[in-house]
Amino acid sequence: MNDFLDGFEVYEKQRTSPGSPPQVTVQSRGIFSLNPSAYDALGRPKFVELLYSKERTAVAIRAAASESAAAYQVRTANNGGVFNVAGRAFMVYHNIHLPESRRYTPQHAADGVIIVGLESDGFVKLHPTRGIVKSSISNASSQTMR
Repeated sequence: MNDFLDGFEVYEKQRTSPGSPPQVTVQSRGIFSLNPSAYDALGRPKFVELLYSKERTAVAIRAAASESAAAYQVRTANNGGVFNVAGRAFMVYHNIHLPESRRYTPQHAADGVIIVGLESDGFVKLHPTRGIVKSSISNASSQTMR
């Protein structure tokens, strides 16, 4: 073939670097967005269940069978760079109110489960359409969530 290209490999475009940490964005209107690392931690399911712990003020996301009555379909966006779950009804039911969209690095993202501490995990506030508002990580425990 082309001997002058020996030793080169083709770079396959990726939305995030392979070693990026799992992140979950919880939008104020109830959409949960997972980056590829978070989606991989769940095992790349087509459906998930959303769980809530009032005591821990935390949301858990786990893979689910499509026939489960509690299953939410995972939808891809940005050519597979983001994976969305429509959780508005879940947030309304559990009275979860966020004043803005927030990007979390989950306290647990392994074994097919992601846990996001809405008050215990640090987060970055996001502007509705313009990305990050504060570049520093907020201390979630000092935020009022209700």
